[in-house]
Amino acid sequence: MASTLMNVSITPELERYVEEQVGSGAYKTKSDVVRDSLRLHREREQKIAELRARIQKSLDSGPAKPWDVDAFRIKARERMAELRANERTA
Repeated sequence: MASTLMNVSITPELERYVEEQVGSGAYKTKSDVVRDSLRLHREREQKIAELRARIQKSLDSGPAKPWDVDAFRIKARERMAELRANERTA
């Protein structure tokens, strides 16, 4: 893969961080630190975009349907009783 030379300005705090990462042996070069940081940033942005799309899809699907709290409680109690019975027989 061909690489391009790019000059960037960073704060002294970030520069120290990059140097610490190289000094710790976590990375071989300063460029490796920056490349990995950019890769992680891109992944995070992609995940955020996916989440936004899922949220929008949910919003577009219409209002939430009401659910029956009493029916939920009954099913939860039945499931707990079933789990307890299985524990006793195990």
